[in-house]
Order: sequence, then C-alpha cells, then structure tokens
Amino acid sequence: DISVKNLSTGKTITVTTLNTVTNRGRWRVTNLAPGLYQVTEIMKPGYINITPAVVNVTLGCANNYGINFTNQKLMCISGYKLDDCTKAGIEDWLITLSNSSYTTSIRTGSDGRYEFCNLVPGNYTLTEETPSGYISTGQVSVDVTLACTSNLTNQNFTNQKLLCINGTKINNCTGLPLAGWTINLLNASGSVIKTDTTDANGDYSFCELESGNYTVCEVPKAGWKNVTPICVPVELECVNIDDADFHNVPLLCINGTKIDDCTQQPLAGWTIHLLNASGSVIKTDTTDANGDYSFCELESGNYTV
Repeated sequence: DISVKNLSTGKTITVTTLNTVTNRGRWRVTNLAPGLYQVTEIMKPGYINITPAVVNVTLGCANNYGINFTNQKLMCISGYKLDDCTKAGIEDWLITLSNSSYTTSIRTGSDGRYEFCNLVPGNYTLTEETPSGYISTGQVSVDVTLACTSNLTNQNFTNQKLLCINGTKINNCTGLPLAGWTINLLNASGSVIKTDTTDANGDYSFCELESGNYTVCEVPKAGWKNVTPICVPVELECVNIDDADFHNVPLLCINGTKIDDCTQQPLAGWTIHLLNASGSVIKTDTTDANGDYSFCELESGNYTV
C-alpha cells in the first residue's frame, strides 16, 4: 500500500499497488490539486526498503509519474545438524551466521534443524560449534551466497560422536573382579594407541574413539590362564561397546610332604606322580630334604597324586 498525504490539508489517500501482468507494482492517485504532498510506502513483513520509505513531492500543474519505491524481500538460510553415523538430527547444537557487519547464533531444534531468516541477499559464513565428545566429519565453516530469488536450504553440518570401549577383567572361578591388569587398545594397523589398568571393580575404559575397527588385548600374568581370548576384535560403530570382557582363572598348586609315620621325620628323595582325570601322569616331583613336593601351574579340576 501507498499513502499520499496533502501536507497543506492533512488529508490522506491510501491506494494498493496493482498486481497485473502489465502493471505489476504500479500505483496511482488521481484528482489531486497542485501542492506539497508526502508519499509513504507501508512496509510489509519480510521486506526491507532500499529507497526511502517517505518522499516529499511538490505537485505542479503536470502529472508526476516517477515516484517509485524499491524493496527487497528478506530470505532464509537453513539446514540440519546431523550425526554422521546414525544420520539423525542433533539437538541444541550452536550454529553461527556472520557477514562483514553482522553476527548471530542459534541452536538446533529437536530434529537438528536451524534457520536464519529476515536476511538480505548477499554473502554469509556459517560456522558450527564442535563441543567435547564429537569430531567434525565435514566443514566446520562454510561460505554461502544468498540469492534474491529463493531461500538457501540444506546447509548441513555432519559430526561423529566419539565413543568408548569398556570391559571388565573377571576371575572365572570366583566371578570376582581382578584389579591391576594391563589392557591395551590397538588400532586397525595393530599399533597400541591406548593403555589402561583395571580398577578395583576390574573395569577398564577407552574413550574419545572414532568409529572403526579396534583390538583389545590383555597382558597375561604369571600364575593365570586366560579363558577368553587374549585379544578381542571390536567393531565400533554408532554406540559404545560395554562388554569387551576378559575371563581368567588362577593356576593352582597341589603340595604335600612325605613323612616317616614312625619317626614323623621328613623323607627325602621319594618320587611323587601327578595324574590327570584320565589317569595319565602329567607331572613328577621328588621330595626335598624337608620331604616336600609341589605341583603348580595347574588349572582347576580333578587330579590324582
């Protein structure tokens, strides 16, 4: 709409611009007496004026056809913040829009979407914040050009959540945790990239990891035998791995003494055999000066001495 006010009488006339093929945007007020007028465009939401919105006009004895107004439609830039692994939107992620004279920031919605509106066409820079626990899998800053004719959409950023591989070291005989064991994390090429020691609960953890293929290895200890493999391959995808556990059993001893039943003195030099459950001799020892013998490094099970 265009408002024409007679500055002498205060009378105002408001007209609507035409919207035909041949007269798109044209306006006209007729039957005016010569004099001083003020012509004002009435702004619409979503537009800015390029030329002044108010023009003073002296109307003489001839028509004045050159009182034009120029406006620019305001546009939008939008996109999504996406998890590169799951392709789902990431909520509450800070996106910043800036140009040579303007900076503003918003956070992504529940679906990962952001939108900057009421923008004049021109060149802008979009920048994402990368908080702790994520890495960027694309550009963190991108230059864009907003045209006059349409909004700019799908200006997306992708990130990958950093993940963890967790597990527990367990005594397979008792079910109790084993503290103080060294666990190594190897990358796809077989190099050790992280080392942890199991805590009082038998737990270890490797975090801040990108998705990919890893191997977790326990460092064996004397006096123990692994029940599970010493090394476990782990494929880390979109979620943490929490069950890369290791089970071990203690290797045990069967000890005894050879004694003279009459004198209760130890008997040295006696041969003692250890037989397994199937009756085969698997170890042999000779009693020492104290009459003692010992069979160690044994798994739990049934034996005969």
